[in-house]
Amino acid sequence: MNMSPNHYWEVADAMGWHGKPAVRERALTEDHAHDSFENMLYSLCRFREVTGRYPEQLTVVSFGFKEARFRNMHRRAIRWPERTFRYAGVDPPGNVDVLRDAEHLNSVSLFGSDPYGCLGALARKRLGRNPFHSTSGYPKQCPELDALFSYCSSEVFSGELPWAMY
Repeated sequence: MNMSPNHYWEVADAMGWHGKPAVRERALTEDHAHDSFENMLYSLCRFREVTGRYPEQLTVVSFGFKEARFRNMHRRAIRWPERTFRYAGVDPPGNVDVLRDAEHLNSVSLFGSDPYGCLGALARKRLGRNPFHSTSGYPKQCPELDALFSYCSSEVFSGELPWAMY
């Protein structure tokens, strides 16, 4: 099954944007991320690339069982203000407890000690998802995030970020 960002866009389009067809003209995809942290960070840069500014609010849409990872780990790692962060989660049918356990084992526990996904198991996972060693242009398109793009530590990034004013 193809679950690329473009596939999600195509499904939403086929579903008539759930009764809100005007969303179609504003819906964009981000195609370079190799994990959930990169997806969040790259999506912010993609927004800036298209609009010329960073968003004032960040809404993540994903499975409900992934909320802790996005809200408590990725959001904190990029220091996005909690008051302008929203999470819309819907769990798939079935035994979500099994998924939640796997989420904790394969993601939450790893990002807990490696918030930027650049050390150990998460770095290896990222490399495995990028067999052709492709790169994105985001560091050049969002130069004010250059230090964050290249940051690798178990400590939270302390440099300047454009959304600090929110």
